[in-house]
Amino acid sequence: MAFKEDLTAHLGRLSAPFLFVGAGLSRRYLGLDGWEDLLRKYAELAGQPYEYYASTADGDFPRIASLIAADLHERWWKDPAFEASRGYFEGQTGGAQWALKAEISRELADSLDSLPKRGAMADELAKLRNAVVDGVITTNFDPLLEHVFPKFEVFVGQDQMLFAHPQGVGEIYKIHGSYESPDSLVLTAEDYETFNERNAYLAAKLLTVFVEHPVIFLGYSISDPNVFAVLRSIASVLTNENIAELQDRLIFIEWVDDSKETSTLQPIPFMTDGFAIPMQSAKVTDYGDLFQVLGGLERRFPAPVLRQLKERVYELVKTNDPKGKLFVQDLEADIDAAEVDVVLGVGAIEKQLQRSYKGLDRNQLADDVLSGKTDLDPRRVLTEVLPSIGRHIHVPIYKYLREAGLLEDDGALRDEASVDKRVAYRVDHIQDHFEVPGTYKKRAEAAVDAAGDFKNLIEASDPLHVLIYIGALPAKKQDPDALRRFLLKYPPDEMGEKIFYTTQWYKAVCLYDWLQFAKRAKRRPKRRARAAPRK
Repeated sequence: MAFKEDLTAHLGRLSAPFLFVGAGLSRRYLGLDGWEDLLRKYAELAGQPYEYYASTADGDFPRIASLIAADLHERWWKDPAFEASRGYFEGQTGGAQWALKAEISRELADSLDSLPKRGAMADELAKLRNAVVDGVITTNFDPLLEHVFPKFEVFVGQDQMLFAHPQGVGEIYKIHGSYESPDSLVLTAEDYETFNERNAYLAAKLLTVFVEHPVIFLGYSISDPNVFAVLRSIASVLTNENIAELQDRLIFIEWVDDSKETSTLQPIPFMTDGFAIPMQSAKVTDYGDLFQVLGGLERRFPAPVLRQLKERVYELVKTNDPKGKLFVQDLEADIDAAEVDVVLGVGAIEKQLQRSYKGLDRNQLADDVLSGKTDLDPRRVLTEVLPSIGRHIHVPIYKYLREAGLLEDDGALRDEASVDKRVAYRVDHIQDHFEVPGTYKKRAEAAVDAAGDFKNLIEASDPLHVLIYIGALPAKKQDPDALRRFLLKYPPDEMGEKIFYTTQWYKAVCLYDWLQFAKRAKRRPKRRARAAPRK
């Protein structure tokens, strides 16, 4: 039986899978470096040959990273060559290893620009976006998976996994940290030591995933230490008898060249600390068939909807206050029970009595800011919507802060403690979000110098380059009304440069939001009428 048909039959007997994703996917679709190449690049910046660090650390990658971080620290803070990086992270600081993590994070921030736009790999990604999966676990730092599954909730690091109440569906677990928070990266020997000290708690959280779902490993070598560490943690809390029950649930897909491809799933034992963990394994030369199989799995409700449903149940149980939360609807006498899909509704009365804000995304907020045709409650947007979509860098905030009465006339927050910390941080660092992508800075400066103002910039450039260059235009030469009309005229879903264009479009929406709502013009005092001269 061919791999595609074999996998379809295998997964058809199980619930929707989780993906466990490693660096191989980021190398394939974003062209990112592997461990050794990454460390070689930053060894150069630290001032010593990679071989010096490798020999000192006996080839151990986390220890090599620690040595590079130590040498890069002082140079990064003092050398003019890193001035742009220091400006990029202005106001943010970390420990002695901050410089290395900050440089890696900055590099990854623009990595989506390298996504394939056509060809076989672009087709693979299109299939992955349609995959029916309950969630993703990854050791990667980059933004690829959030881009592929934009409606999934993201949990970064062990702390969020342990304390932020994940629901186990419609979620991405970035267990080694994320580029958006340099301090969260698990990169050096010290990071791995801290991570391993708390790994038992993480394993307990992940155990539910492994027991309830098939888990498909992608982008890893079968000997990868990250895979070994997770499976060893899982095995440590299971008996031999229970481990046998994982027989059909662990599926390892390894990318190989043509000569090593296998055509079917094959059982293999994964040995760890005296335990043999049973797995199904296949070697493939591309991921097209795998992603097509995942896209063909049947499920009545999308994962993000199921997550919201579970979250509502959690909220009900946590508050222990069902009043106004439960709604029972009688079935008609002549309805065939076999035709009833849902007999229990959670949160139904809430949706009937008031608008739900939990499902709002940044696209709807952008539409609200640009069109002004909606009547969103600014307080509810600030408390219910922005915290949940705060992982997105480019989300409009000022319209809601202004309408909620939380801004001073100069655009500063009146009470920082009254808003979500991510919103407050963006207010403090708003100019960072309008920065022109590094590779376009010189072209942007030349374009805005030649144009002089926004009107001329539109006439001289195509829509994509207008969005890229606009961040270089001084605020006094911006035209908020013209920018709003431009953004409404050229929305992302009508433009060919889908991925990069979308990012720049949302950046421009945030720029408009800042220009239009951040500052309030001071009213001139009314002039007193002069008294008529006495006759």
